[in-house]
Amino acid sequence: MFDTRQRTHQEKALSILLIQRGISKAELARRLGVTRSTVCGVLSGLRKSSRVIHFTAKTLGLTVEEFVNNYLPDKAA
Repeated sequence: MFDTRQRTHQEKALSILLIQRGISKAELARRLGVTRSTVCGVLSGLRKSSRVIHFTAKTLGLTVEEFVNNYLPDKAA
């Protein structure tokens, strides 16, 4: 299904950061042992998972605080 909602500034910034780091959401999911839809849901704020948030922050070389404050929509934290 096509997602028609507007992407937030944080989601755009996260997409850019993932590209810069050479990692995809599918790769994050593979490393975590979860589905890509789980990763996408957490990173877009539709689902909650501290494990996904902590792992993604570490993988991107950020503290959890930096990641949450700068790259996640408010509802995801």
